[in-house]
This record gives sequence, structure tokens and C-alpha cells, in this order.
Amino acid sequence: MRVSRSRLGRRFIAITDVLPAAFGLGGLVYLVLAPAASMSTGGKIALGIWTGLWGLAVLPGVWLLASVPPRKRLREASALFDREAVFGKFLWSAVVFIGSIAIATAVGIGASATADAHGPTAAMDELFGGEAQALIFRILGVVTSLAAGHMVAMWLVDLGAVVRAGEADNFVLRLERRWAGHVRQSERAAGLRRGAREALEAGAKVGLPILATTILVTYWGNLT
Repeated sequence: MRVSRSRLGRRFIAITDVLPAAFGLGGLVYLVLAPAASMSTGGKIALGIWTGLWGLAVLPGVWLLASVPPRKRLREASALFDREAVFGKFLWSAVVFIGSIAIATAVGIGASATADAHGPTAAMDELFGGEAQALIFRILGVVTSLAAGHMVAMWLVDLGAVVRAGEADNFVLRLERRWAGHVRQSERAAGLRRGAREALEAGAKVGLPILATTILVTYWGNLT
């Protein structure tokens, strides 16, 4: 890994490292607040702060997962994206399945609507009305919840594996070398690295389930 010799260059490297994480944290807060349209302004602020704080706690562990290869090497570049790919395929299969049912039902109604005194327009409105849409979203929500739960659980399994393999220590050392230009050889520095590694692991293990639960609660609260 190349390390800049100048202080300005190291600061630029640190900024470019942190910016994607900041955008990801902002996207997470938006994801949680988007379904909470019916909440008061104070409730949204509290929910945003809650999500942001837990997102900060989770961020180092997610960053670590994004920087290491998956335990079973696939085409994806990291363990994080490996699990996201599985989640995306599962979710897309559910969308295709539900969409196929809706389209097939719509075609059947349209074909038999000539015998309906109200015509095909009323039948289609009934199919895609509020109750039907809510049912479709609830079914999709259940599938998404199961997929997300599986993905988070596997992230935690992968996180434990990479920490046991010493990848967390290597990750902290790489960041120190990138941002400071050198690695300090002292007992105090070693203690700080050990504390950073433990905080990284604990934050992700506690924070990921809490964030997943928060997203599900806001989603279901918007549907009910």
C-alpha cells in the first residue's frame, strides 16, 4: 500500500477514506427516516440521531468487512459485497415472483372483463387499489425481513472470522500507516490499537442487529 510522505498528502488520503463512509452513514439515516413519513418532526430528529449514533458504532466493522475478501472467494470483491449480492438476488427473486402473480392476475381479469358490467378499468382499479398494494408490500416486507436477517447474521459470522484471523489488527495498522505515515512502536500505541480493535468488533456485533431492527420497525410502522 502506497503511503504519502507529506502531511498534506496524508490528510487528503484520510479525507478520501472517510468521505465514502460519511455518504454511507447519510444514506443509512435516510433509509430509516424515509418510511417514517407520519412521525412528528421531533420523532424524526430523535430517530435520525439514534440511527446516526449506531451507524457510527457499526461503521468500523462494516469498513473492515468491505476491505477483506470473502471466506469463500466468489466474483465479489469483499465479504461485505458477497453477502449483499446474496441479499440482492433473494430480494429480486421475490420481486419477480410477486410481480409475476400480479401481472398474471391482471391479464386474467382483463381477459374476462368483457363479461363484467363495469368493464376492465374498474377491475384493474380493484386489483391495484390500496388494500391490494398494502398486501403486496407486506408480503415483500416479510421476504425482505428474512433476507436482511440472514445477511446481518452472516456478516456477524464473517466479522468474527476475520477478527480471529487477525484482520482487524492489520486493518488498524493499515489505517495508521495511511493517515500518519508510520506505525508507532510503543506500549501505549499497542494498547490504543487493541482498544480500537475491540471497539470495532463490539460496535458491529451490537449495532448491526439494532440497526436492522430499527429499519424493520419503521417499515412495519408505516404499513400499519
